[in-house]
Amino acid sequence: MARVLISFLGTGKMKDGDNAKGEYEFANYQIDKKPYKAAFIADALIKAYSINKVILIGTVKSMWDEVYANFASDDLDSDIWEKLQKIRQSVSHESELVLKGIDNETGVEIEVPKEVIENVLPGNDSKIVFIKYGLDDAEVDDNISKILGIEDFLNENDEIYFDITHGFRSLPMVLMNCIIYLQNVSNKKLSIQKITYGNLDVSSELGYAPVIDLRKLINLSDWINGAYAFKEFGKGYQIAKLLDERFAEINRRINNLSDLMSLNYIYELPKAIKEFIDIYKLEEHRLPLRAKMSLKPAVDEFANNGLNNSSTLWRLQYNLANWYFGKNNYIASYITLAESVISYCCTKIGGKDVNKKEDRDNVKQMVINNDSSIPKGIYNIYEVKKLREIRNSLAHNINGDIGYAELEDDNGINRQLKKFIDDLANIMK
Repeated sequence: MARVLISFLGTGKMKDGDNAKGEYEFANYQIDKKPYKAAFIADALIKAYSINKVILIGTVKSMWDEVYANFASDDLDSDIWEKLQKIRQSVSHESELVLKGIDNETGVEIEVPKEVIENVLPGNDSKIVFIKYGLDDAEVDDNISKILGIEDFLNENDEIYFDITHGFRSLPMVLMNCIIYLQNVSNKKLSIQKITYGNLDVSSELGYAPVIDLRKLINLSDWINGAYAFKEFGKGYQIAKLLDERFAEINRRINNLSDLMSLNYIYELPKAIKEFIDIYKLEEHRLPLRAKMSLKPAVDEFANNGLNNSSTLWRLQYNLANWYFGKNNYIASYITLAESVISYCCTKIGGKDVNKKEDRDNVKQMVINNDSSIPKGIYNIYEVKKLREIRNSLAHNINGDIGYAELEDDNGINRQLKKFIDDLANIMK
């Protein structure tokens, strides 16, 4: 595990406009209320957070000469430093992503291997990553690939410190999205410690450049991901984690609903959905805005699709099957649709309890045997067109002879499911 700083490196601001010197204006950064004077922010952050591995991202025109001079210290090779300065003066947005340029005085091509700079950076296995200017879609795509590739330089449980101070054009946005990727997708269990931005614009007013932690932007992405999962799949676990302890009852209802949705436990789902919506409406006035904006889409989704009506089980199950279909969850849709047929028949046959297993089993046999008391059209869909058989085949992973040639192609199962849903809508009114 290492403390890794990932930072952009800019072109810097020349002191006195003297390009040959390669000197830069120092800034007085304030990090966690402590002052740090540095020519570029990476140097200040390394000291402030005891960084032991550095990954610097920049164009070939970034101030690599200053990085080398700063970290080489007593081992500074003046010839290499001068070459880096001359390279920076001669390269442009069209240059290759290597430290190679032209000595403007002699016209001779010069090059410095990037390992020369990497070897003087603090810690072990520090890296530099060359990117393009991001002037068009192709360059943006290339930069995304380069920045995502940084994951290869990271190890299990590394603590990551991101800095976007000197990123320009699209680069901070690219990095922020890559951070979200690393946090949510990477298997390396990376810990995002800081996302810093040195506000140099206010230094003339304050006398220092405050270094701001932007981790709340990542927190906002967590809410966005949670809202999407809850609205689209009924899984509210992420939002429950983000809600603070003041909303323990909402958390309990969200987790209960999410568990039932995961298990497709359709007999308890109506009650769970109604309880969640009820507690949401009761607490809505005191919820933080980001929580309200993350929960309301799910509330509206459930209500608009008839999933909040627990008065009639068959109707709720039918609506849920239709909702599952819209989310491409075909197995859950088949299972729920088949159950809605039995629930519907239970309500139409006198003396049958829709919530009693024995009664449901009896009614199912009546449907299978095409009993005269079964509502018209149900037997044709459930048995003749084989809703039950397809449901069992999918639910239990049985490769039986379903008997439908149209199910053999990739879209057959969901196409047949849509027909079942539409046909049952005309029967179960």
